[in-house]
Amino acid sequence: FVEKDKLGGGITAAAEGLGLVAIIIGAALSSQQEDYSTTSGDGSWSQGTNYGPGYEAALPLAVTGVILYTGGAVFGIIRAFTYHRPGSAATVAALKAPWDLTLVSDRRGNAGLQVSYTLRF
Repeated sequence: FVEKDKLGGGITAAAEGLGLVAIIIGAALSSQQEDYSTTSGDGSWSQGTNYGPGYEAALPLAVTGVILYTGGAVFGIIRAFTYHRPGSAATVAALKAPWDLTLVSDRRGNAGLQVSYTLRF
């Protein structure tokens, strides 16, 4: 997994894997149909379609699979941007920005931007 993110990578892989399996099973179940036509003794005929036992579950299963796969992909992208790789305290302190921006409100309720900074030598 990228940058030692086993949890995020595992969640992404599981969601996308389950979604893909659900899509494949839904597609397989939707193909379980058979057209027929019959004639009766009086010369009339009828035609229709026989559906397999899991045909009703095919569309909800495929939609759930698409939602799972898309959710896993979106989670993976968001996790990649927001994940902070664990490191030593010295590494974290060295990478910390020397300034801090904060949105604050004054006594009258107006919003303002407060900048705090540190000089390092």
